[in-house]
Amino acid sequence: MDSLTVLLYITRLCCAMKNKKQSIWHRRLQRRKIKRLYCIYLLLDESEPSAAANVKQRKYWTRPIFVEQSRSSQGASNNLIRELEENDTDKFFNYLRMTPETFHIEHKIVKQHVIRTPISPRTRLEITVRYLASGDSMTSLSYTFRIGLNIVSQIISETCTEIWNCLKYFVLAVPTDDTWREFAEGFKLKWNFPHCVGAIDGKHIIIEVVVVVVVDTGWLKPSK
Repeated sequence: MDSLTVLLYITRLCCAMKNKKQSIWHRRLQRRKIKRLYCIYLLLDESEPSAAANVKQRKYWTRPIFVEQSRSSQGASNNLIRELEENDTDKFFNYLRMTPETFHIEHKIVKQHVIRTPISPRTRLEITVRYLASGDSMTSLSYTFRIGLNIVSQIISETCTEIWNCLKYFVLAVPTDDTWREFAEGFKLKWNFPHCVGAIDGKHIIIEVVVVVVVDTGWLKPSK
C-alpha cells in the first residue's frame, strides 16, 4: 500500500462522516480511524522517494564533441568547406550544389548573442544547403558540423523559412495562363509528356531485386 492509496481512503472516510444519520459513537470511531490512517500516510510519504529524486540528472549540458571549441577546430564549416572553397571549387560545387560565388549569407538568419556564442549564419546556411543538396540525415549532419541534433533540426527549419521568404518572388513568380501553356508545350516537345506543367525532383533509392524461382508445385515463390 502506498501513501496515495491511504490518502484516498482518508478522503472517502471524511466524505462518509457528512452523513447525518450516523450515531455519535460511529462518528468518534471514524475520527479515530482517520487519525491512525493519517499517521500511516505520513510514515509512507516520508519513506517513499520524491519525484525530484527520480528525475535523471543530465550528464552533460553540452556534449564535448558539440562545444564551440570542437566545432571550430573539427567541424566541417571551418575546415572541409573552407578548404574546398579555397582549393577545389569543383568539389565545393559537388558538396553544396552551388559555386562559391553563388553561396551567400542572408542576414535574417542571424541569431542574437545572449549567453552562448550563436552559430554563425554561414554555418546555418551550409547545414541547410547540404541537407537540401544531398538528402543526408540530420544525425549525420550533426556529427559532421559538430552541432547537436535538435539544433540541426531547428536550424534547417528556420533557414528554409527565411530562404523561402527571401527568394520566393524571384524563383517562383506568380504564373499566368501563358506561362502554364509555355511549360506544357516545353514538356511535350522535349520529353513527349503532354499536359505536364512541372516535375518533382527525385532521390535515388536502392532496391533489391527479388529472384523468383519455380518449384515443383508450379507456384512462383521468391527465393530466400
